[in-house]
This record gives sequence, structure tokens and C-alpha cells, in this order.
Amino acid sequence: MMKLFRPGGAISVFLIIILVPCLVLCFLYVDLSRIELSKSSVESTADTTLNSLMANYDTVLSDYYGLVASVQNIDDFCDKSKEFFKKTLEANGVSDSQSNEIVSWVFSQIQGGGDYSDLLQGQLVSGTENLYAVAGSGIGENPALVKEGVVEFMKYRAPEMAVESIYDKLVKDGDTLKNDLKNSSEDSELAQSREDFSETEGALSKAEFYTYYYYQQYARGDGSENSSGPSKNEITEIRQYVEQSIKDYEDITKTTVGKLWISKAGKPSSVNKYYIGLSSTEGNDGIVKNLATGTGGYNEKKVAKDVKSFEKDKKYYIKWSKVENQKQEVANKLAELETALDNADKAVSKYADKNYGTGDDQANKAQWYYFAYNAAKDSIKDVNSKGDALAKAWVTYTAMLDCEADPDDSTFPSDWKKDERAYSDEIKADVHTIFNGDFPDSGLNGHGGKYMTVKNALVDIYNGGVLSEYDTSGVSSKLNDIATNLAAYREKIQSYIDALSLVIEGDGNKHKITKKHELLSLDELSDLVWEYYSDYNDWKGNATESKTSLGTEQRTEVGTYEKEKRDVDGDDVVEFKNKLIKEREALQSIVDAIDSIKYGSKKLTDIKNFDTFYSQFKNKFTNPTEPIRNSRIDIDGHDIYYKLLTPQKTEALIPVPECKLILEKGDDTYYDFLLTRGYESDGKSLKDLKKDVDEKDGKIDDFKKQKEDAENSEDTKKDKSGSDEIKNSSNVNVGEYEGSKFGAGTLLKGFAQTIENFANQKGPNVRDSLYATLYTMNMFSYRTYVYEGKYDDYTDSYGDEITYENCEEKYKTVSSNWADEKATYTYNKSLTNHMINNANNAAFNAEVEYVLYGSTNEENLKSAYANIYEIRLALNLASGYLNFWSAGKNTTADVINGAADLIAEITRHIIPAPVTKAVLIALLAALESIQDMKILNKGIPLEVYKVSDEQWSYSINKKGDSKDDVGISDPKSPKKGEGICMQYSDYLFIFLYSMFQSGDDKTNKAYCRLGRLIEANMQKVDKDHPQFSLKQSKTLFTLTSEIDVSPLMMDQPLASDYKDSLADGSWNRYTIEVTRGY
Repeated sequence: MMKLFRPGGAISVFLIIILVPCLVLCFLYVDLSRIELSKSSVESTADTTLNSLMANYDTVLSDYYGLVASVQNIDDFCDKSKEFFKKTLEANGVSDSQSNEIVSWVFSQIQGGGDYSDLLQGQLVSGTENLYAVAGSGIGENPALVKEGVVEFMKYRAPEMAVESIYDKLVKDGDTLKNDLKNSSEDSELAQSREDFSETEGALSKAEFYTYYYYQQYARGDGSENSSGPSKNEITEIRQYVEQSIKDYEDITKTTVGKLWISKAGKPSSVNKYYIGLSSTEGNDGIVKNLATGTGGYNEKKVAKDVKSFEKDKKYYIKWSKVENQKQEVANKLAELETALDNADKAVSKYADKNYGTGDDQANKAQWYYFAYNAAKDSIKDVNSKGDALAKAWVTYTAMLDCEADPDDSTFPSDWKKDERAYSDEIKADVHTIFNGDFPDSGLNGHGGKYMTVKNALVDIYNGGVLSEYDTSGVSSKLNDIATNLAAYREKIQSYIDALSLVIEGDGNKHKITKKHELLSLDELSDLVWEYYSDYNDWKGNATESKTSLGTEQRTEVGTYEKEKRDVDGDDVVEFKNKLIKEREALQSIVDAIDSIKYGSKKLTDIKNFDTFYSQFKNKFTNPTEPIRNSRIDIDGHDIYYKLLTPQKTEALIPVPECKLILEKGDDTYYDFLLTRGYESDGKSLKDLKKDVDEKDGKIDDFKKQKEDAENSEDTKKDKSGSDEIKNSSNVNVGEYEGSKFGAGTLLKGFAQTIENFANQKGPNVRDSLYATLYTMNMFSYRTYVYEGKYDDYTDSYGDEITYENCEEKYKTVSSNWADEKATYTYNKSLTNHMINNANNAAFNAEVEYVLYGSTNEENLKSAYANIYEIRLALNLASGYLNFWSAGKNTTADVINGAADLIAEITRHIIPAPVTKAVLIALLAALESIQDMKILNKGIPLEVYKVSDEQWSYSINKKGDSKDDVGISDPKSPKKGEGICMQYSDYLFIFLYSMFQSGDDKTNKAYCRLGRLIEANMQKVDKDHPQFSLKQSKTLFTLTSEIDVSPLMMDQPLASDYKDSLADGSWNRYTIEVTRGY
């Protein structure tokens, strides 16, 4: 058998290899254990340090509001506490002698001794120590801290406080109140739905009547004598007139082309026969007078004496040369006249054929006259002036023939006078030919024949009254008639359109026909019909589900409505509207057609005279340079007419309406429904019925205004603002915490639910919410704080009943107690036994409201008033319907029903009886609620739900002979019922509880504002810190530091080969962090 060979010394080598690492590992464990052992010592030191720091708490804050937090200047103590921590840490170690003894023994056993100090050898790393308040740990920085402080404070006080609060009432009498509130909530919802339906029913009934009334205004005219609505015959008449007007415009255009344009081009003047008479007459004195006269004003007279060469023996002698010269003058003037006639012939040659008349190739006389006159006018003047000159020369020449020949002048021919007389007579004949009598068209010796022809024609045409043919006054009159009549037709049709638009669109901004808005558009009417059905179903549903006595009554009334159900809906109204729109479109097409007819750029309704007409005509017409033939006048006139008049065809312009212009029975479902309403069944005219409706509607408006006036009176405004209660108070800064506030969403149904949850302690955060509510209500003031304190003081002391009428007198009895600072007098003190007053409370009498609403004192009181008023109004409205809706229950109910029935009868149920009842009950409920607020604002408890009319302060009575002449009585002291009563503060209590329990942003904001209240009040009571900030009231502190534990074993030479990996020193250093709070 073989044996294994074991070399000598193998175990020793193995031990040498493994032993040193094992020892190093043990060294490391020892040093790590030292590090862990040091932590407990350091944490203990930190704990002591933080506790010493927190000993500096705010005693004033704790004393006044029970909150525990640091003093305002806590930072001043942090440095001292850090030094304390440092010193304490240094004193915690094992003494040098002890550690030296222990370590020396241990190492002497290992390698022969050593000299060591503190066994743990832990030390603070200089500069790493830090002591600070935790961020966000100021009470004013975190609503959760406010809540925690409040709940902690109330932990042992809340149960006792709850007994004295509304909570106790609700728990003890919870079933009664829950039943009352359940009934009132049901009745309120039912009453509100009945009121909503009544309002909708009344609005719809009036709207339908006004729709019918104004449609009849359209269909029958405005009611004046012989007025009526539109008809197809009327449309035909308009169409025919438009056609005739357009034809008249064509005729006027042709006439203007033919001659009327001449009135704008420069009308020609008159043309008369020009007369020149030559005569030689011997007078009784034997003197021959030679005379020339003319229609142009020419008058020339000559005798022998005037022309003589000399006189001898009373005889007048003439020289032959003078006679010859004058004869030559006559010949010259005759030649000039002939030249003038020749020139005249040339000027008028184109008119010598006298081509005027009625033939197609002829020009009309007026136009021919214009052109011929303009061609001849200068020649006429020239010929006439030359005739005058010839006559003048002739008179002088003929007068010379009455002289004797100069005996000394041998040049005289024999029988010269005979020859010269013959020449004189010839000239006289020539002048007569041209200027006297019916002068021939042949002219003078071949001169002026054409001229004479044209002039004769001009004279004839002028004498025929041609100038009147240029007169445009008749055309202006015709144009004005067309414009006026078309405008009248247009206005009439537009009046129909406006009447229809009034029915379709209502009398809003576009159609303001009355001082108030009374006619809805048909779209609004359609919506109102659907709203009617919606509100009716809501009311019907609430009445059906209600288990109260009011529900029983209302179900009976629902049955009446079910028997008389409407059979039209909003879609029928829309269909009715569409038919009226078609009617309007048919009428609008006529107006558009009239507006579309233009001559040039002008509407026919704007062309009222020839000048306006011509301003358009001339754009398409150029004045001719010669007479236009009659055939051309028609062509040009027609062409210009078609260019200027748009449109030309009237058949499509004003079509025959395809729809009925006025609806009749059977034409429309909704219109048939309106006809069945019986508005005219008793023979009363629509105008008289409308007058009755307006009058009674005005009375309803008066009732509504009474309600509005009462709610907005100066007295009510003062009650809302609470100005007297907060006149010495300051607003709490609202900017940072304004946000969410208590809202109306919890009113009345929500109010009842909150009370049920509250009484039964259901819901989240019930305890904390209750504690916070109790804290707020008992540590701070509210509007009625003083009144309620005095109320409690008086009733506890005397037990008498306090009413609104006697409260001031009763309160005076205990007023002297209100300044009592004794701890035993608790009515004016907080839970910490400090006075609640203006000196200690910044927003005195408005603090709780600030927590709820977060605005200024006045706004907060207004908001609280509004919320409580809304609850009171809802409750009173429910009570009002319960007590006053049906007749026979009491006097007020009978008066209300009597007035409602009378108004319904007079207006033929256009104002239904429920409308008047709803308005009067709403008025009564508003007045009652305002009175309730006066009572609550005086600190007096008020019955939550008034089940009897005797619990009401107000009633309605008859004032006059008419049943609808009613008035409101003065308020009286109501009879006290058996239900639970609540004060103003009780409502705030429920509001606060609801807000604290909501668990959303409203809750956070409420706690924030609660903290802000404390802060504002601390600024008043902490005289050392007038700028007190709850953010500086710290509740959590943290101490941090780095601790270095020097190696004890790992510094030994035996471990030197293993220290490289530990060279950074982090293995033996740690950070301590300790947080402590109140």
C-alpha cells in the first residue's frame, strides 16, 4: 500500500498567506464598527441641539391662538445652537487615558504596544455643520400646518364647544330639522320649478299674442280707414305702372333726342318779319317829308331844308354833284344789301328746301328751326342792318329831289328830277320787296331768294309757337310723377316688409316700436315654446315626485294642464317663420325691382326733373350738327334708351308672387293654433285687447319692480354691506389668498345635505372639519358677534323672548357687561380667554366672512348676506307656495288668487292666473326674506322653515274696489313655530363646515385665510412684532453635518499594503441629518 507524500511546512506557508488578510479584514470591521457607534452619539447631540432651539417658541401666538411655533426671529438662535452642537459633540468622546489604555493593551498583544487617544476618534468636519428651518414649515406657508395646529389645539376642547354650538342642536333635533329641510327642499324645488314655468308660460302667452297682433297689423294694415294688407291686385297695379313708366322713359328719351336736348344746347330766339317803310308826304305847309321807319327801331326823316346846298328867296337849291354823290351812296348801300343777301343765301342754303315735317325723311319743325335759326341769325342781323343803311341813304337822296337845281350849275341833266324820281321809286320798291309785306321767296334781283325762303319758314314756325316745344317743365313734371309714384309704391311695399320683419325678427335693436321689448323674434319664440315644454316637464316631474302637501296641490293643477295640452311645438313656429319669410321675399323682390330700375346711374325714384334726367342722357348722346330725320330720331332714341335704362324687361322684373301674401285658416299649423286662442272671440278689437294686456302687464311689472326696489333699496344696501358693524375694522390683505371662496352651489338643497352629513358625521375629514369650524367660530368674530353675544347673555340672565321690535331695548340691558374682561364672562371672549374686539381683531365683525369669501370686509359681508338671503328666499318661496298658492287657506291667499283671476279674465288669459300668483308670491317672499335678514342681522334666531302663514311678517291685502288693486301690509311680529331656529352665525357655521370638508382648493384657501386672520390679529396684539408674519412661525428644523471618524486599526503598519483603495477618505466619513418639529 502506497502512502501520500506530504511535504514538511505546508501548513505554515498557508497560514502566512491567509493570516494577514484576515487580520486586515478584522481591522476594517473594527473601524467600521467605530463609525456606526459614533452615529448614535452624534444623533443624540443633534436631538438635544434641536430641542434647545425649539424651546424658543412664540408664547404670544400660543397664548392667543393656541398654535405652537417658533419665535419670529428664530434665525438669531440658530448660530448659538450650532455652537452648542459643536461643543457637545466634542464632549461626547471616551477620555484619552481610557482609550489609550484599551488600545495599548490590544496592540501590545499583537505587535508590541502603541500610543493612542480617543477610542472613537469622531470629529466634526469644520464648516459642514448647518442648522435651518425646513422650507415651507412656516405656519403661514402651508395650509396643512394651519389645519394641524388648529386640530391639535381643539383635540380636547372641541367636544365641549360642540355642545354649545349648532352642532348640538342638529344632533339632538336632527330628525326634525332633516324632515323640515327635506320638505322645504322639496317644496323649494317644486316652487322654483312652478315659478320658472309660470314665468315661461306668461312670457310665451304674451309673445304669442303679440305675434298674432302684429301679424294682423301686417295682414289688415295699420288699422286706419281703407287700410289693408298686400294683395296680388296691388302687385299687378305696381307692375303695370312700372311698365308704363319705362315706356314713358323711352318716349322722353326720343323726345329729348328730337328736340329737348336743344334746351340745354342754347334755345333759339324769336324770328319776326323785319319791316322798313319808305314814304314821301307833302304837308299842309307844302313841305315834303321823306320818312324811313323800321321794326328794328330805325326812324329817319329828311326834308329839302336838311339836304340843301344853299337857300335863296326861301327856296332850297342843290348842286348836281351832291345829288350824284348821294345817288352813288344809295347804289352802294343797295350793293351792300345785295351782298348781304347773297351771303345769307349761302348761310342758309342747306335749309332752303324746308325739309321739316312728320315724314320719316324729314326733321321735326323744332329741330329744323334750331339749326336754320342758328344758320340764319347772323345773316338776318346783317341783312336788316344793311336795309336800315339803304333806307337812310334813300331818305337823304329823296329829300334832295325836293330841292331846286342850282341855277349856276350847268351839269344838271334835263328833266333830272323825273329820272331821279324813277330811281328813287325803284329803290323804294326794292326795300319794300325785301322788308315789307309778304315778301317773295324769290328775293331781290336774284339776291336772297334762299334766305327769304328760310326766313319766311322761320317766321311761320316761330309764329306757330315753336319755342314752347323746347320747354322741359312738362317732362320734369312727368318725371317727378314717376319718381313720386314709384317711391310711394316702394314705401308701401316696404311698410309691408317692415311689418313682416317685425313679426319675424321681433322688436329688438332693429325694430324698436315700444318703450319695452314685447315682441320676440320667431326664433326666440320657437326656443320659448321648447322652454315651455321643458319647464312644464320639470314642474310636472317635481310635483309627481313630491310627497309634501304642496306636491299634492300642484299635482291637481298639473292634471288641469294635461287636459288642455298644447298641440304645437317649436318646429311649428319655425315652419310658420319660413312661410312668412317667403311672403317677405316676394315683397322684397318688388322693392328690389323698383330699386333696380335705373336710367344711367340714377334710380328712377331719384330722377325728379329734366335736369337730372339730362345729366344721364348726355352721357350717351352727342349734340347733332344738322337736323336729324324723324326716322333717325326713333332709332337713336331707342338705342340711347336701351343703353341707359336697366333692366328693360318688366315681366321678369316684378313677377307674380307664387305664395300667398297673407295666411288664412288652414294655411299653417301654428297660425291655425293662434287663431284658436280666441283673441277676438268676444268682439273686442285687437287694439283694445292689447291695451288691456299692456295695462295689466304694467301692473305685473309694478309688482316686479316693488320686489326689485325692495332688494335694492338704500336700507337693504346698508343691511348687505354691514357698514355700521365694520366701520372701525381693517381689511385683511386679500391678494394672496383671494382665489376660491364659498359658493352658492351648496344652497338650499346642498345646505340641507350638508346639515344631514354634519348631524350624522358623514363624509371625509369629518372630525378635522368640525374642529376647524368650531375653532374659527369661537376664536374670531362675525357680523352679528356682538348682537348674538348680547342675545345669549340676556336670555341666559333673564329668559325673556327677544324680538326684532324689542331687541335694541333688551340689548341695552346687558351692554355694560360687554366690556367685562373677567375670565368667567365668556360671551365676549375666545377659547383662549382673550377679548374679541377691535383692539385685538383687525377685521372685527367680519373675520369668519373673510375665511369664507376672502375679499374686503364689505364685500365679504355682502357675499354672506347674499348666500343667506338666497337660502331664506328659497325657503320662503317654498313656504309661500305652500301657504298662498291655493285660495281658501287664508286672506293673503284669497287676495292673490282674486287678483290673478281678474287679470286673466280681462286679458283673455294672455296673462294666465299662475303668472300673477307667481309674481305676487315672489314679491312677498322677497320682502319676507329681507325682513328675515334684518332679524338675523340683529342676532335673533329665526325659524328655518315657516310652515304656517302666521309665521310670516308680511301679508297682501286689497286696497281698492278692484280685485287686482292690492298692496303689501306693514311687517308684524310673526308667530313662533315649533321648528328649529338658527342664528346668523349658525348659517356661517354650516357654510364653514361645508368649505372645510370639501377637500379641494376651497379647503386649502380657507385654511390659508384662517392663518392670515391669525397673522393680522397678531400684528395688533404682539407689540414686539408689528410686522408679525405667520410664515416666520416655523414648526420644523433640520441639523446637518459631516462627521469624520479617524481610522484606529487601518492605520496600523500591518494594513499598510491594503490602504490604497481607501485613500479618498470617504469610507470613514458620513453625513448626519436630523429633523425635529413641534
